[in-house]
Amino acid sequence: MTVALGDYIYAIGGYDGFSSCLRSVERYDMSSSTWSYVSDMCVARSMHDVAVLNKRLFVVGGYDGGGDLASCEVYTPELNKWELIKEMGSPRCMSGVGVVGSSLFVVGGCDCSQNLSSVEVYDEDKGVWDRVADMKEQRSGHGVAVVGKKLYALGGYRGPEDGYSSSVECYDVESDCWSSVGSMKAERRRFGCS
Repeated sequence: MTVALGDYIYAIGGYDGFSSCLRSVERYDMSSSTWSYVSDMCVARSMHDVAVLNKRLFVVGGYDGGGDLASCEVYTPELNKWELIKEMGSPRCMSGVGVVGSSLFVVGGCDCSQNLSSVEVYDEDKGVWDRVADMKEQRSGHGVAVVGKKLYALGGYRGPEDGYSSSVECYDVESDCWSSVGSMKAERRRFGCS
């Protein structure tokens, strides 16, 4: 998973292509055009999500080679330090994330046995996760985008019976409600979304 913060691009965790999920984190300095390692994450993981909230990197869920994860951690660049934060209510990988205001939303994903429609939101001030309204569809490997105070979940994989999806749902943070807003022209999974 890759994310930008300030003048740096971070490559966080992942899979080494052989047999291991990674804890390592690399940072690209745009001013010097160089890569360097920063502190490792607390937990090795791939298929996780990353978001920037209040100038810190939040890593949520993923897969550690043995099962899906509920664990979450945060990186403070000034301290070059990762720390575990409260776990989500459900383990999940291949979910989507979005930041609305000062809240981090984790949307759908899968938990080793099924795709999820559940959504959790992290309140950094209180240090707690809460459930909010479920999406209308279960999905993993989907895209998530934020426009204003609305969160959009696009496409993804619904499961072996329903296959790939082209549907788009919109979550209104103020009303805690998901609504269908049409479909993309093509079914998609594991795609870029902005």
